[in-house]
Amino acid sequence: MTPFEEILTRIMAATGTETQGQLADVLGIRQATVSEAKKRKSIPAEWYLKLCRSHNLNPLWLAEGQEPKYLPPHPGSYDQVLPLPPRIHGVAENGTDPGTPPWPVQDDPVTSGIESDPGDGIRIPPVTEPDLSLFYAVPMVKAHLSEDGRSFILSESRGSYHVFQREWLATITSRPGHAVMMTARGTGMEPTIRDGDDLLLDTGSKHIFNGFIYALGLGENILVKRLDIITGDRCRISCDNRSEYPPYELNRDQLFIIGQVIWCGRALIQRRMD
Repeated sequence: MTPFEEILTRIMAATGTETQGQLADVLGIRQATVSEAKKRKSIPAEWYLKLCRSHNLNPLWLAEGQEPKYLPPHPGSYDQVLPLPPRIHGVAENGTDPGTPPWPVQDDPVTSGIESDPGDGIRIPPVTEPDLSLFYAVPMVKAHLSEDGRSFILSESRGSYHVFQREWLATITSRPGHAVMMTARGTGMEPTIRDGDDLLLDTGSKHIFNGFIYALGLGENILVKRLDIITGDRCRISCDNRSEYPPYELNRDQLFIIGQVIWCGRALIQRRMD
């Protein structure tokens, strides 16, 4: 493998792209530009800059394979480029970083500063301002089919986030910047996933592990299903609610995997309306 091929392989692996068209979407350039770079066997300098800004990738790792792969984060800075949209084909950068939003620390008048309640003896620690660098805000998104019908676009639900500890998120995702939240719809995956559950997806995890749950595009629909590789390119698509939704088979190239479902959450009581 030539040095150029090694660099291109690292770029495509880090961005989760498989074709020149997908890579062009990530970089915000024409597919012909990618083809020209391959003919010249030279990576343009602006590609390194874009990937550094959009994916926090270390230029030395891209160019020479030197660790670390990612640049160290800058706690407290809120002007970083959103790492998610370039990772999802067809979504433009919006100039914000959902991972470190400048959200205000709000006091709860019921519990803030209260160490104990003499009425029932329950001790509640006082609320202190958290270190925001320890947390990562994952955006809630909606998915829809692109105009060319070749990919799905994830668009952010403005201002809607789920906040997780960075350390925990890093242990279960390919990287925090690949994480998005979606709302489950339908009863096909009950009782594991119920209608209205909040799902955490790793859009950087597209390899099919038998028996695991994925969000995938099929036609114009977004589905949450268990996947199994049967033979070669043949996949079994299954629901947990098999009494109503029997499994079926499709070719791998008929599926567009958005990401692996790695966590779900739900309220066990109805929302208070008062």
